Amino acid sequence: MSGNSGIRVGVARGVQLHRSQLEPEPGRYDWSAVDAVLEQTDADTELWFTITTTSAPPGPAGYAAMVCALVAHCDGRVRYWQCENEPSNGSFGAAEDYVRHLIGFHAAVRAGDPLAEVVLGACPPRIFANPDEPDPERDFFLHVIRTCGAHYDLFDLHLYGDPYLVPVMVENARAALRAAGDEKPFIAGEYNHLLDADDIVMRNILALSCGIDRTLCWQLPVRSPCTSAFTELAFRLEGAKAVERITVPERPDAYIYDIAGTEWQVGWLRREHSVAEPESLVWNNIKVGSQPIYLRANR
Repeated sequence: MSGNSGIRVGVARGVQLHRSQLEPEPGRYDWSAVDAVLEQTDADTELWFTITTTSAPPGPAGYAAMVCALVAHCDGRVRYWQCENEPSNGSFGAAEDYVRHLIGFHAAVRAGDPLAEVVLGACPPRIFANPDEPDPERDFFLHVIRTCGAHYDLFDLHLYGDPYLVPVMVENARAALRAAGDEKPFIAGEYNHLLDADDIVMRNILALSCGIDRTLCWQLPVRSPCTSAFTELAFRLEGAKAVERITVPERPDAYIYDIAGTEWQVGWLRREHSVAEPESLVWNNIKVGSQPIYLRANR
């Protein structure tokens, strides 16, 4: 789902590939896993490939050659190329190592496909939840964004944890980019740790309302209540220009959103305790409770 200059609803498929799959021996490439994905994906589906390594790869020139060959092999089919997944977690190395890695990755992707977009290695959600607390992973990303603005196109923020912290995390991360003299579109490459249908709706609405440009649901089951919730959300968002929260006087627990450009609104009440149901609210003649509900807007 996209929320930039109008919401475009469609299908995106994210695939994570390790270097050992792609280059089992130096200079010998194996595209079989890549070709399987390309063969199973139609032209209307956006593809996102995350390329991972165990650590900063030895022989960076060889790694760059592999990435360039892979991107060229995909021949424009893959729009997004991500350099590692959550590289700040200690498995990759120091921030300086990732900076060098990202610069080489960006150059290799651009050489293979000048129109492809490079996604910064995903940022874990918690590190921008409270910027006043010391956090070595946040320091990692702060160093990267201060030095590598020219070497990636999109900032990926994973949206796990408390959904109501999504706007806070996005704003704090945006503030960090602005302080570095940079602005990037935001994308959410993963969410859905709860496998909960209501959470899928709420998390997407919260993300879209604060300008996240893409959301990708992690391991969405083929047939499940989560899939049904996602499908209905996509239907309600068709033609939408923006998602904007409506302030309800004296009800800070009311999360009512206007889906601008459509006939719909969506709303729910924040449940502060796991058992107690919040006092209901009547909105547009419809009773709103703790589960998301779609309402026709009075326009």
